[in-house]
Amino acid sequence: MPASSKFVQNRSESSKLAIAVGSGFVKVYDGCDFYKLRSLVTEAIPVTGNGSPKQLRVEISNSKLSSKFAVGENLESSTALQSLKDGLKGEWCAPLALAVLAYMAPVGLELFNVRLVCSLPTPNMAPKLAPLKGLHDVEVNGRRVTVNVTDIKPLPEALGTAYYLAGDLATAVVDLGYQNTTVAAFDPSVSQMIDVLSLKTGVGSLFEAIADLVNETGERPSAEEVRLGVETRTFELNGYSGVSFKEAYWRCFEPWLKARVNDAKTQAGHIFGKCPNKFFAGGGSQLPGVAEVAKKIGVGICPEPQEIEVRGLYRL
Repeated sequence: MPASSKFVQNRSESSKLAIAVGSGFVKVYDGCDFYKLRSLVTEAIPVTGNGSPKQLRVEISNSKLSSKFAVGENLESSTALQSLKDGLKGEWCAPLALAVLAYMAPVGLELFNVRLVCSLPTPNMAPKLAPLKGLHDVEVNGRRVTVNVTDIKPLPEALGTAYYLAGDLATAVVDLGYQNTTVAAFDPSVSQMIDVLSLKTGVGSLFEAIADLVNETGERPSAEEVRLGVETRTFELNGYSGVSFKEAYWRCFEPWLKARVNDAKTQAGHIFGKCPNKFFAGGGSQLPGVAEVAKKIGVGICPEPQEIEVRGLYRL
């Protein structure tokens, strides 16, 4: 169900939406509902089925972003599958944002006017979102809508999470994203960002290391096959294949997280020194084993981190 079907919009009004296009997921919040979609894309649209909330079949026309693609889950059989973790975020961030905006449009609305608040990993990504401004005809899973993006407000990655969690005290978050680890902090006493720092390694490097150790069938599995097994907590490739990588997970996990913590301490010490509250956030904060480590070092865990990120952006 398109989340924004709960509100009614006049043609002259613009609805505010917060969006974060990550290497793992696209996340969006409209002030009422939250939606996330896996950031796996193929231009070879499946010939069967009509799409679903977890897999969008998209056609964009009359736009600088005109294209056809499918995005989401259950696309692994496509030989043309692309992942945003492979340096493609710049190419796909705007089309994927447009796809989820169209999906969020209220049912029956022909023209969806939108003001965007966007999370960006680096300032040089801002020009990649510029083509979103203006009118676009979009069909998603057979439903057509014209999306009109009237304004785009870019904000640093993970700042929304730090803002949401801050309460009355300066708060720092270590956002364990798929491609990057981002440290961001917000001080509510002066209503200002303290700083944001992007570190290059993220959860994807853990999945790749696990894949390097797993070779049960004579072929190296993909990081996506590992991810599915971690998310289902079965520790089996693809989730339920029967091929276990549990031992490999625990062999790789501890050194991976230790390295992320050490990198953050070394490069973001000036941020942590100003913040009594510290949290792990991002999708990586939900990995098995993170909560135990966080407790030992006195760091909190952000609940529902992907949703909190865009809720915080929406409030900024």
